[in-house]
Amino acid sequence: AMRAIVGEMTLDELFHNRNKINDYILKNLEGAARSWGIQVFRYEVTEVNTDEKIHQAMDKQAVAERKRREDILGAEALKKSLILESEGKKQKLINESEGVKIEQINMAEGRAQSLILEATAQRETKKLLAEGEAMSLEIVGKALKSD
Repeated sequence: AMRAIVGEMTLDELFHNRNKINDYILKNLEGAARSWGIQVFRYEVTEVNTDEKIHQAMDKQAVAERKRREDILGAEALKKSLILESEGKKQKLINESEGVKIEQINMAEGRAQSLILEATAQRETKKLLAEGEAMSLEIVGKALKSD
């Protein structure tokens, strides 16, 4: 029974799933022992002994797994950093663009007000010149009538 269950497991499963082994063997022992009048309440694998080469291989595997996790975390951190940097550059460009837009609007409004003021001044100048000419003509007309 033990060889059957252990043969189906990987080495990691063997070390980490002793409860599964215990349950499987207990069920098989109960079935075999029942016909003899024996009742099995508990079976426990307390320790799994392996040779040094297997321990070395497991240590290498654990180191490789830690390195893989470290590489993944480093890559994720780099990705987040690049995304944040990109978003920062994007926001900077948006802010600069809005600043240029506001500046152009202000310049256009300033030019418009300047043109309005110039047109008003020209109109007032023409009006004053016309009034001055009208007064001059009136004076000349009065002078001619009196002669």
